[in-house]
Amino acid sequence: MACNTASSVAYNKLKDIYKFPIFDVVTPSVDYAINISKTKKICVIGTNSTINSKAYSTALKKINDNCSIIEIACPLFVPIIEEGWANTNIAKLSAEKYLFKLKQSSIDTLILGCTHYPIMANTIKQVINNNINLVFSGQTVGNALSSY
Repeated sequence: MACNTASSVAYNKLKDIYKFPIFDVVTPSVDYAINISKTKKICVIGTNSTINSKAYSTALKKINDNCSIIEIACPLFVPIIEEGWANTNIAKLSAEKYLFKLKQSSIDTLILGCTHYPIMANTIKQVINNNINLVFSGQTVGNALSSY
């Protein structure tokens, strides 16, 4: 399931219905984030549906109940990216608006909880602390599939 929103809202139901392996993008991203985070202070950004599903926070807490998790919906990112504006001032202003609270936070890991968001990674990096590790869900699920 190469979509965070689909993975967030449908994965648990689908894995119970079908007998063949189904790979979601949430689980490998959570596993990777937990492994690379030194502080266990993690932020997840995603679409409204992904964030509202609490799939990431639930999965993170299941692995480590001491995680501190910030979840931020960034609904304008997808249309900005689809318009080809990922590296424009519009994108930067949107990122600054959505991610302003990360400047005062002590997170060390940021999960890009939408497969579109890596296209905007450079813009995101401009507005957050450069020492924050970025987790790309497409890459983590690719690694999981490769291992499988």
